Amino acid sequence: MDSSETRTLCRYGTKCYNKDPSHLKEYSHPHKPQDANDKCKSNDAQSSLAKQTRCRYGKDCYNKDPSHLREFSHPHNDVQSEMHQNILRIKHHTPIYWGKKAFTESYHEINVNAGSTEFEFISDLLNGTIEHHGNKYGTIYGQDPEQFVVTSITRIHNKTLWEEYCFKKERIIEANGHKLATCESSKYLQGRPLLMPLLDTSANEYWLFHGCDPKTLPTLLKKGYDCRVSSVDGMFGGGFYLAENSSKSNQYIPCPSCQQNCIDRDSNCKCQNQQDFQFSIIFYRTVLGDMHIVKEYKSEIYCGTDVSHPVRRPPKKPNSDDLYDSIIGECNKYGGNSLRYREFVVYDTAQAYPEYVIKYKRSTEKLRSPSNINSVKDRYYTFIKTNSS
Repeated sequence: MDSSETRTLCRYGTKCYNKDPSHLKEYSHPHKPQDANDKCKSNDAQSSLAKQTRCRYGKDCYNKDPSHLREFSHPHNDVQSEMHQNILRIKHHTPIYWGKKAFTESYHEINVNAGSTEFEFISDLLNGTIEHHGNKYGTIYGQDPEQFVVTSITRIHNKTLWEEYCFKKERIIEANGHKLATCESSKYLQGRPLLMPLLDTSANEYWLFHGCDPKTLPTLLKKGYDCRVSSVDGMFGGGFYLAENSSKSNQYIPCPSCQQNCIDRDSNCKCQNQQDFQFSIIFYRTVLGDMHIVKEYKSEIYCGTDVSHPVRRPPKKPNSDDLYDSIIGECNKYGGNSLRYREFVVYDTAQAYPEYVIKYKRSTEKLRSPSNINSVKDRYYTFIKTNSS
């Protein structure tokens, strides 16, 4: 005879959270449907762990890379076991437009068809965020570009980097108590929105641009950026710098012929046929989390005063040991005292995923009417809604 038949049915049913043994002995509870699912998940996790190679560092291993934890097993102490299981259960859902088989290969480059909705709104985000920068860097014949002529867009499917990104994103959401949508920095941006569409309100996830030397491009796409060796000469120390204005990131991409005409190098470029030169800019999917907004810039705070200990992390939150997740250097338009256009900085390798590489040519002519950036953002939201239904 089932003992549950002799017990009184608990009035709270599946919603009961009383784990007192005497309570469980006296009252019966309906079986929750997810109990079986949880058991299956547990069995699946155990099965995957059984196929793993034992890590040579054992319980002393501090490598939290999801791909490492999937491949190698570790002795089960309470802390590591829980963390290990949590990492394995993190959702790695890819954007709907990536397709159902996004990771048939660990690394794959997908050509985005010219004329497709995806190609068009990314091209318009690139061109809708062009500004003037004083005709100094990233120019064409000494003039700031008026337009970027997009020649190709490539979507990057990198399984390892995507898993690391998803894990970091989940950690940031949890660390902020699942309340990022209503935190002070989110409220601040409601009245001063980014030029880019908000991809996920629960994480303050946005697309942002990054310009770099073509020599480092393959490493960024396949291995990710390494914050340990990043330059500490930036305004906000040794972080990874991104921008909402494509023209701002364009200033960091050198001429493919003379290797000049970019920030940190000579601005003088005398090359011929500059209109034919092709450049590559990376469009990063970025988790900003709880952002530290910098209006009054002070180098001693954000760069530090000790050259032997440069700044490599965001500042602490007020009256707390917790750190902000990112920094926004505010522009003059919104009260910043140092930057004409916004600057975004993250300090963790996994916080930015290189989703697209956009190849383009610089032009001094507006070959097509610029798109209103708000209408471009609306088209993106419509695109996502259409592909999700």
